[in-house]
Amino acid sequence: MVASPRDFGRLGWLWLNRGRWRGVEVVAEQLFEANVRPQVPRELPRALPVANGTKPDDYLRAGSYGGGANQTPHGPGVYGFNFWCNETMASGERVWPGAPADTYQADGLWNRDTVTFF
Repeated sequence: MVASPRDFGRLGWLWLNRGRWRGVEVVAEQLFEANVRPQVPRELPRALPVANGTKPDDYLRAGSYGGGANQTPHGPGVYGFNFWCNETMASGERVWPGAPADTYQADGLWNRDTVTFF
């Protein structure tokens, strides 16, 4: 999929308005509420890096696209249906310490394209 900055802006506007476009509900607010929240359990164990072509030590033994089993130090407890939330991580810090707790973000293309809401 190819998205322009204007496309990202439109998606951001839709999410900022909780699924409504020009006053018309195009995504049910219940669906919005159910998915813009962390859904990966904080207790989910992190995988060990892939070494010498061996499978990663993750619960699915699948790893991830592009190398190693872990792409980011964040994830468990802060990620859900394509949104990153400003929740407290295992370290006790928030993902974005200077942002409000209800901040959330959608990332695309390896974090080069982002829409952040706060």
